[in-house]
Amino acid sequence: MRASNNNLTILSEAEQAALYEIPDFDDVQRSNYLNLTPEEQVLMCSRDDLSAQIHCAIQIGYFKAKHRFFPFKWEEVQEDIDFIMEEYFPEQQFHPTPISKHQYYAQCTVITAHFGYQSWSKEFEPLLIAQAQQILRRDVSPQFIVIELLAFMQKKKILRPGYTTLQTIVSKVLNTERNRLESILGESLTIEDKSALQKLLLEKEDQTLSELADLKQDTKDFKARMISAEREKLLSIKALFQLAKSLLPKLNLSQQNIHYYASLVDYYDAYELRKKLKSEQTYLYLLCYLSQRYLKLNDNLIDAFSLSLKQFEADLKEKTKDAYTDYAVSKQIDSFVMRKFAWLFINQELPDQLSFGDVRKKAFETIIPEKELRNKIPDENEEELKPIDFQ
Repeated sequence: MRASNNNLTILSEAEQAALYEIPDFDDVQRSNYLNLTPEEQVLMCSRDDLSAQIHCAIQIGYFKAKHRFFPFKWEEVQEDIDFIMEEYFPEQQFHPTPISKHQYYAQCTVITAHFGYQSWSKEFEPLLIAQAQQILRRDVSPQFIVIELLAFMQKKKILRPGYTTLQTIVSKVLNTERNRLESILGESLTIEDKSALQKLLLEKEDQTLSELADLKQDTKDFKARMISAEREKLLSIKALFQLAKSLLPKLNLSQQNIHYYASLVDYYDAYELRKKLKSEQTYLYLLCYLSQRYLKLNDNLIDAFSLSLKQFEADLKEKTKDAYTDYAVSKQIDSFVMRKFAWLFINQELPDQLSFGDVRKKAFETIIPEKELRNKIPDENEEELKPIDFQ
């Protein structure tokens, strides 16, 4: 979680508008939400005069769309007024009169009761706080907590409070969780542990980058120099990874929350982590980050090794294939030479009285030189070549 403040952003501007601004119906939406059921028409007609009836009809439509009531000026909702008049009061002329606070709240009360909802009150705050504490065990991000709270209130048919009230509730549970984690970290981390974590945030000697900034940088390729650098990173944080591995289970964090806290190391730079946040917050973010970064670096090295091994196997296979081809050609030549030698023994043109020395001389002259033949004689210990599968 980020540093606590009274302006905690729990919804984007678009999300706030969707929940808290007056509906801006198009024709299809207007036909859908302002087409009242018979029961809703009875509720509308129970109001005192035409202005109150039209106001009630519009509030019913808005409630169905957003489960919330909206104070508005007549000129802001002219198209909705025109639809109501045409649909339910076609014979009447509308001369708007102001709606009193009493009329407004009376309408809110009867519409809320009609749809089986309960109006928001401070009595529901402990219920929402307890629910938010359960939600943040899964995901501590403020946006997730508030979205789940809205779904919870929808299920329980409780009208959602104002945006500021939601901010207060979410901030309160986040502060409680922050205090819990800070307490565990304060008791568990030694002076040496804290010093090792703080060292990550300091600029390395003769460099402008901190060790953390260097650690954040991803390898661009799997060349030997880059892989060596990845290995050095891995070794440099091994002890801190072991610390995180032993400590994080004590914090009882979900994997999603570990990932969320780790992501804040990318959100803040080293200076902000060192100077602008509480020390325990920084330690939490770093431990979560290191627990994931170490595994990522390890995966990078495994991928690099696998890639290098595949390349080595491919190169070796190609070289072996070439060598075997050369060997096979050599053996084919040897076979041709041996056939020539064999022909000397069955050649009828050579008389039997011819001495072996003359035959050998003829072989060296016409088939293969003596020196070359000697080079082809195998060593006594040479093993027979076995077949190789190149597939």
